[in-house]
Amino acid sequence: MDGRPGAIPEIFPPNVTAIRDGDPAELLARAPDGAFVAVMTHSHALDLDLVIAALQANRFAYIGLIGSATKRARFTSAMQKMGMRADVVDKLTCPIGLTAIRDKAPAAIAASVAAQVLMAREAASSANNMSETKPGRARHG
Repeated sequence: MDGRPGAIPEIFPPNVTAIRDGDPAELLARAPDGAFVAVMTHSHALDLDLVIAALQANRFAYIGLIGSATKRARFTSAMQKMGMRADVVDKLTCPIGLTAIRDKAPAAIAASVAAQVLMAREAASSANNMSETKPGRARHG
């Protein structure tokens, strides 16, 4: 979602929905439980608002923010000053992407973030499968 004119290309893969107008916080509120949220806006203030909303919702499987360790430190400090608990703030993944990939080219960052999200999805899926098959103790077959 990006409301800036020309910010979103006209052509996307069939499984991608481009949203060119609207309120990002409202769209976030409509996201399904367990969704993966990646915050990558043109505005640090909007980034912070969306990260706070996502963390406070306490219903997303992944909340990631594009940025640096410095940006994470600034956001963490701001959220803690607002009274957010450290365990809630710690659910934020920032910087996003695999740390082993240091290339800063946009395509490399995109691939790194996609890989990280896939890994998080696999971990969430495994955790869900374990909780479904393990109501107190492991099944033996």
